[in-house]
This record gives sequence, structure tokens and C-alpha cells, in this order.
Amino acid sequence: MSFCKVEPRVRVQALAAVAEKTAMTRPRHIVPGRVCFVTARAVKRRFEFVPRREVVQIFGYLFALMADRFGMQVHEALCMSNHFHVLMTDVEGRLPDFMHDLDMLLARSLNALRGSSGSVFEKDYGLVIETDEAKLLEHAVYTLANPCAADLVRRSRQWPGFSTLRMEYGATVEFQRPRVGLWRRAEAKVQRKRKRPRQPGRAQHRGKPSRLPEKVGFTLVRPNALTELSDVELRSEVRSQLDARELALIEDRAKRGVEVVGRKEVLAQPWYGFPLSPEDLFGLVPRVAGRNKWARIQALQRCKEFERAHARARATFLAGTRDVVWPFGTWLMRVRYGLPCELAPP
Repeated sequence: MSFCKVEPRVRVQALAAVAEKTAMTRPRHIVPGRVCFVTARAVKRRFEFVPRREVVQIFGYLFALMADRFGMQVHEALCMSNHFHVLMTDVEGRLPDFMHDLDMLLARSLNALRGSSGSVFEKDYGLVIETDEAKLLEHAVYTLANPCAADLVRRSRQWPGFSTLRMEYGATVEFQRPRVGLWRRAEAKVQRKRKRPRQPGRAQHRGKPSRLPEKVGFTLVRPNALTELSDVELRSEVRSQLDARELALIEDRAKRGVEVVGRKEVLAQPWYGFPLSPEDLFGLVPRVAGRNKWARIQALQRCKEFERAHARARATFLAGTRDVVWPFGTWLMRVRYGLPCELAPP
């Protein structure tokens, strides 16, 4: 077998094409140690994650596996029928890798489970940078109260999908590798009696064995907020705010004369279904969140400065200067193509 060597000129042309393509979307500013609120949605708002037992098992296992693999400190997470929210600290600055692998394995697993194919997730995901602890706690409560805000259940604890509500800070929960989807056992078939018994070394499963671990541990990490409180006290405070939010939503539904859908109806939804309510396609997409106005302004300024520096580096690169140094926080050109980037500011 012979291999063809790729000339440096060809590689440079490929990188230039990538740089040209990345101008279509806003470059992500990925910084290690940043607290972020992430939202990922299913294509066309389909109920891909309708919380039946096997789907919850798949999501919990893969979510825990990817969080461990990429060093994510998860503070809160909940999976709805067509999207999921995660509040976490990106310790190593590997958020794009985390989202890519999680989405990829989830899509493959759900397609294998249902015998379907095609995309499961929207191409992009929502990323909001947290700027203060008040908004951080608000997003934690928002995540857990999402099923109630969507008029699906009265209380968050009634939601049958994956949720960190019942987990405690610092405690480790173990997830078993599912036996469905990609890991489905070969169904036993009725066969005629054989004259000779099966060979003892014959494979018991179809396909290749999985390289993923049988078990994976997941630890819920407390957010960096209200440091004067212990882990138990902070968890109690989050649940207290959640309880107040749930009661406010119950009162609001009573005024509107609206009843919740209910657990039984949620589980009866087909995975290919979607909400009938219209979607706001032209609303504002937040990039930072915080109660402190000046902290939000400073965070937005840092994002703008990064985008301007990234645009200058890209223009220089496309002009033929291949040793250009990209700004700190550049992900694609640094991680995938190994181009030099500035160091973190002091």
C-alpha cells in the first residue's frame, strides 16, 4: 500500500479555505475556567429526547462520560423533550469538543435505538457567559424549573427526564452503560436443534464490542457562588428558590386557566413530533448574562475585542502571512490546525 504525501502548499490552501469558511459564523471565544450556560436543541424542535426510560439512560450515561472526558464541572443540567440545558465551568477550555462528541454519540445512539438516520441536533448551540453569581444561581433555577415553565408538569421533581435536581454537591452518581441503541444485545432467535453444540468461544453479541466503559461516575460540582454557605446550605438555597419559582408558575397558570400537560401525555409524545406553538425566529440571542450592568458591558467588550482581533488575524492569514498569531481564545485554528495563538493575559 502506498501513501501520498500532502505538500505544505496544499495544506496552507486547505487552511485558507477553512479561514474563509469561518467568516460565515461568529468565531467562538473559548476561555479556560469560564462559567457558561449552554443550550442545545433538536432539529426542527422534534421530541428527540422524549423522556422514556431508554432515552434517559442513554443521555445520562453519555453526558456523564463526556463531562468526565473533557473535564467539565457541571453545576446543573436538565434534558427536555427537544433540548437540554447545562450550567457548567469549562475548566480546560474544551467546550466545542465536549459538545461535538456529546451530540455525535447521542445522535448515533438515538438513531440506532429507533432505526432512523439523519441529523438530530441543530448545527449550532447557544452559549451564554455568566458574569456574576446572582445570574448564575438564577440560571441554575431556570434549568431545573424548565419543565414547569413549559407547562408540562406542576413540580420539577415530577419530570421523568434527566435532571440533576435530586443530586447533591460533591456526591458521585454512577451510570451504567445502556443495553439499548448502539449497545443493544442480539435478540435470541428460535433455531432448530443442532446436532453439534455451539463452540464455547463463539461470540455472544453481534457487531464489535464497545470501547466505552461499563460504568462512569458523575459528580455534581457546586457553583462558585455564596461562598459563605456550605455545600448543603447552597443546595438547599437553590431548591428553595426553585420551590418559589414553581409556586409562582402554578399561580400564573391558575390566572391563565391553563393545566399542565402531565407526565403521561409527555411520555406518549412521538419522537418525531414537535410543538405546535410558533417559534420566535428573530429574537435577540444573549451572549452574556448578569445582574451587574457594568460586568455585562465589560464581558461584551471583551467579546468584541476578540472578534476584531480574530478578523485582523484572519485577513492577514488570507493575505499570505502564514505565521500570524491568532488572539487568545481562538479555538478552531489553534486546536484543529495547530496554529499559534497568544497567551492568556495576566
